[in-house]
Amino acid sequence: MPTGPLLRVEGLTKGFGGVRAVDGVSLTLGAGTITGLIGPNGSGKTTLVNLISGLETPDGGRVLMGNVDLAGKRPDRIARAGIARTFQAVSLPEGASVLAAVAAARLERDGSIAQAEAHALWALERLGAADLAARPCAGLPAALRRRVELARALARQPAVLLLDEPAAGLTDGEKAELAGHLRAIAATGTALLVVEHDMGFLLPLAGHVLCLDQGRPLYEGPPDGVRNDPAVVAAYLGEGA
Repeated sequence: MPTGPLLRVEGLTKGFGGVRAVDGVSLTLGAGTITGLIGPNGSGKTTLVNLISGLETPDGGRVLMGNVDLAGKRPDRIARAGIARTFQAVSLPEGASVLAAVAAARLERDGSIAQAEAHALWALERLGAADLAARPCAGLPAALRRRVELARALARQPAVLLLDEPAAGLTDGEKAELAGHLRAIAATGTALLVVEHDMGFLLPLAGHVLCLDQGRPLYEGPPDGVRNDPAVVAAYLGEGA
């Protein structure tokens, strides 16, 4: 299993019409670690993920994989460098089978449908979803759609995996199952960054937490400290936390 930092974000900034959505954010994702990213709505969490994955171009700062700065590069270049992501709103090719949808994420890299399907089946098996392979994406319930989207990201065998609210809409049992899968992915050496509002799901899962507020880091440290940090309670969790 790889060790050490896989991704370093240094002083990342992004403004929209004079508003700093991300304002000087830095973080390090180490091999085999799970980092939680929390904060109020509009705090810059999804923008930060978009900047790392190439969907937005930063105004300043660096996104380093090793010594290579990926800031501002195209999403396909960033994906080839070893960064994969999921989205808050799951979008699957409704006319395709689950196997074809997952294989599509590998096709550019593998070059052959047979190889891509083999990697797709591997990813589905890792997530306990191999029995879905022949089912159409259309009509899948929310929990299975999220499982298929995670398989699409996992099929690329990324070094870094960015997850935007992966537990949204899941039952408690489905969340527990997802947490088990994410721990297993991290155990192979993949670094995970998980954006999530559900503290009951995230805090037992993450080894490190970054809280943003108005685009700036408000708290960074162990998950046990989140509920006791006065600034986080005031800005995000509320006094009832």
